[in-house]
Amino acid sequence: MMKAPLLAIRCLTYNHEPYIRQCLEGFIIQKTSFPFIAIVHDDASTDKTAEIIEEYALKYPDIIKPILEKENQYSKHDGSLGRILNNAIPESVKYIAMCEGDDYWIDPNKLQKQVDFLESNPEFGMVYGKVHTWLQEENKFGKSFGKKAHTFEELVRYNTIPTLTVVLKYNLQQQYLDEIDPVTKNWKMGDYPMWLYISKVSKIGFIDEYLGTYRINTVSASHFKDRIGRLKFQMSALEIAAYMCNRFCVDTRLTNARLLWCNLEYASLTSDKELLVKVQNGIASISLWPISLRVIILKLLYKHPSMYLNIKKTVKSILYIP
Repeated sequence: MMKAPLLAIRCLTYNHEPYIRQCLEGFIIQKTSFPFIAIVHDDASTDKTAEIIEEYALKYPDIIKPILEKENQYSKHDGSLGRILNNAIPESVKYIAMCEGDDYWIDPNKLQKQVDFLESNPEFGMVYGKVHTWLQEENKFGKSFGKKAHTFEELVRYNTIPTLTVVLKYNLQQQYLDEIDPVTKNWKMGDYPMWLYISKVSKIGFIDEYLGTYRINTVSASHFKDRIGRLKFQMSALEIAAYMCNRFCVDTRLTNARLLWCNLEYASLTSDKELLVKVQNGIASISLWPISLRVIILKLLYKHPSMYLNIKKTVKSILYIP
């Protein structure tokens, strides 16, 4: 009889037929001194992803624990996906790892290294490493991703944490879900706000090694070929950062300046008049900002002349332009 797992891997899949084998193999190759399971959730794929998962579950029943949906849960946006995954995690689980079905691990000692680190350093609630990126359409490796950023202030500036490398304490994840209730926030990403939260309530560790490969393709939730799609994603990240800064009483001026920058560029590209008004109201608060932050906005306004002309009077009075 299998011992109760110390760690659970959360693997989300949807139409990952070309990649899911490589992902599951990354779980199977893990060499650990503790039992672990992989909860593999297929969200009603229309290809053969579910069949492949079933194949692995039959071959490795102690590790692969499938959840095969008949109805897509993610599209409901009601928290059902998170509840299903949480209900599948045994009470014995102390640590959580994550890897989506189109990414994969390359280090067979990944989980052991990370659990050893967390067990030896109880003041740390999470640990992560680096990844290679694979450009699917170009069929080649891109730039690596993941670097040391331990503090809230560093993560507010830039999310340097590859989700597929993370191992965190399960109780911190539950604490985050209970306190922040992210389902009600309509955020476009689920991992970044949790990293920010954990960086405030615990320490975050970094292993300076390549632990996996992050696949970039046109259907990835965080990858867009068009500028508008990328801006919307960046705006969501900055809204998350601003929310967390407010919650933890951290100065939001730099984050708000960056968000205003993205909003202005988005309004310029889409001719969004409602957003333009929002930008104008945001600029009206700049008089209280340090000159360095006002210069950021000034540069952007000159970069997008049409936006500058539309709010010229406000810009001149707030930024002290003659």
